[in-house]
Amino acid sequence: MRGAFKRFALAALLGLAACPAPPTRHYYTLTFPPGQARYDKALPFTVRVKDFAINATYNGDQLVYREDVNEVSYDKERRWTERPQRMVADVARKYLRQSGLFEQVIEKLGERPPDFVLEGEIDAIEELVSGEDSYAHLAVSLRLVRFENDTVVWRRSFDERRKIPGGKARVVVRTLSEILEQELAKSVDELGKHFATAANGAPPSSSSPSAAPDAAHAAVPAPAPASDTAAAVPAKGPGDNKLEPVPAVQKAEEPARPFALTGPAPSGEALRPDPTSPLASLPQLLADETDMPAGKGAVFFPSLSGAGDREPPLAVYKDGELVAQGKMGERVVLDPGTYVAQFGSGAGRQQTAIPVAVEEGRVTVAPASWAALELRVVNERFIGFRGNYELISMPAREEYGVGFGVDEELGEELKVWVLPPGLYKVVQAGGNYRDRVNFATVYLVPGKLTHFTLVRDPDSGDFKGAGVFTEEESAGGVDGPWKKLLVLGGDVKVGYGNDAASNGWSFDIGLFVDAMVRYLKEPHLFVSRLELEEGILRPASTQRFEPYYDRLYFHNIYTFHFLPWLGPYVRAGAETKILPRYKDYDQPVASIDVVDAQGNPLETLTNVDRIQLGNPFAPLQLKEGLGGNVRALHTLWIDLDLRLGVGARQYFPFGELALDTSTGADRLRRVSEYHLEGVEGAVVASGRISRWVILTTELDGLMPFTNVDNTVFTWRTQVSLRLVSFASLNYLLNVTRDPNRRAGPITTWQQLFQLRFSYSVF
Repeated sequence: MRGAFKRFALAALLGLAACPAPPTRHYYTLTFPPGQARYDKALPFTVRVKDFAINATYNGDQLVYREDVNEVSYDKERRWTERPQRMVADVARKYLRQSGLFEQVIEKLGERPPDFVLEGEIDAIEELVSGEDSYAHLAVSLRLVRFENDTVVWRRSFDERRKIPGGKARVVVRTLSEILEQELAKSVDELGKHFATAANGAPPSSSSPSAAPDAAHAAVPAPAPASDTAAAVPAKGPGDNKLEPVPAVQKAEEPARPFALTGPAPSGEALRPDPTSPLASLPQLLADETDMPAGKGAVFFPSLSGAGDREPPLAVYKDGELVAQGKMGERVVLDPGTYVAQFGSGAGRQQTAIPVAVEEGRVTVAPASWAALELRVVNERFIGFRGNYELISMPAREEYGVGFGVDEELGEELKVWVLPPGLYKVVQAGGNYRDRVNFATVYLVPGKLTHFTLVRDPDSGDFKGAGVFTEEESAGGVDGPWKKLLVLGGDVKVGYGNDAASNGWSFDIGLFVDAMVRYLKEPHLFVSRLELEEGILRPASTQRFEPYYDRLYFHNIYTFHFLPWLGPYVRAGAETKILPRYKDYDQPVASIDVVDAQGNPLETLTNVDRIQLGNPFAPLQLKEGLGGNVRALHTLWIDLDLRLGVGARQYFPFGELALDTSTGADRLRRVSEYHLEGVEGAVVASGRISRWVILTTELDGLMPFTNVDNTVFTWRTQVSLRLVSFASLNYLLNVTRDPNRRAGPITTWQQLFQLRFSYSVF
């Protein structure tokens, strides 16, 4: 009996454990940020604001959304804290009291009847879903009624739909609150004009006033912008991250003032919240879900690239001390007060600093007076690689640091420079503003992200070309999440000579194919690339065509960004040659020995003038990798990105022979196949050690599991010490280790000390 009871109890516990936990409910409310009175003298009237009427469809505590004009859905897990009709009326009461337009605003009837009654009806308060787009929809009708004779003296209705990214409930409710606040502001303005018109002799029932309020009831003007220079507003629609110049904080033609990390705040009036500004409708601001607790306010600095993780962080100071930091394109929540926001690339003294005022319940949005630069390093086939460069501002001649390209086939992200607007010079790392070769210039416009491409020779480091590209040109053929690229090219050279060295016709024929397909729809990224490069030459001295360049490369990578700081990847590729290869001799050779990989004799070839070194599609090299791209640190002081994974290499020679001259005489060595597995990785870091010192370093390599002596890596580092605005001391270190060279493992070191001066006499 006791055993049966135990079995019953165990079954009951298992049954309870199997029951799913009830879903968590979320509750939402319309917010009302406090503000200042808009009228300096109240009208001597008492106005009662009744609870609003509401369409029966929305008369409940569940959030409403519609995907079809004839179908209404209710979200059971997301609810209002109270019925919408009471919430909206309560916000209207608070707003009307705060405006200072009327002497008294009440909710219920008292002993003394009111002069007017403000009534309202909510026609819609919901989320509209159309495909991948979502809209916050609020429609309300208002009317002001004279209490003594029940006469309507003023009417106003609005039906506002505002596109929101993502369709998340918090964003929907936040946008509904913003719509309600802006429409109430317009309603109060119309009421003020209405009563001013009535006071001047117009009929009090007029509902379309055109005159301004009289002096006694004049509205307090809104604060003027902090400056009359360039800012940013949306250029296209709410879904577009592009920013267009409009009046802003700093002059477009002047760089931002230098500001020390612990120094005094820059002079000038602080930016203040402005709910009526077009900046309040920035798509990034609407999409940001950062919590803003009661009693707090926030500052918001747009991300010009649309990806704040790729831009330097934002720091907020009060009285010279760091109080908060965050990302561009996200709210930074603060206590009400006055602060200095500092951000940008370069040393602390080179960054942009803007004073901002924070008010409770409101967001201070900064107009984009700064600029952004996305600089991509590619080879002559427009394929990105990890080439470095240095950026110098002109004409100030200040070095802003060393930058690196990225290997997009490994899922790496390109960093974005955030800089004062103006002219910049791109030079080789270690170069200076006087360089007349291997340089390029780019002009950065305030409020814009500039896409710049630098073409470099991966081997020599020489610049082959550079220029600004539009976003569409940079993206190639883009169709939704798909990007397609196909480039075909070639050349033919024909020459004739009649001298002793080259008597006859010579031919040089080359072609290349570069094809790429990319799918990008967060969190998925897939890239597939095919490269074919062929070149054959027939000199006049021989009747044989010889391949001088032969490469077929195919690579695929898939990356899944399941966290903002982590994107695991898996990749696979193959590389081979498609033409046979030969070694030609001007005169027949009596004998050549063929040995194996260890140098043991295999056979001897006699009286030969041509030897085949490789067959078609040989050798074949396969590459695989699995790992993750990790953003380990992204703070005000340091950026640290890691790529870490396991990699494998397989080499199949298929009869390949290599010419070996190590013994003093030519001999042929058979290449053996090999399999290599190891850890592949990269470390890219940049540190702002102080307001004067910047450190940049990059380490990229592969370490085999079985023999660490065969480790291959490249390490490039630069430390820049800003002495004064026109002088800096730099140290550069480049270390390369490649054990696969003919002479065996080789490590090369390059060090350079530079003392740079720049001074403009005129």
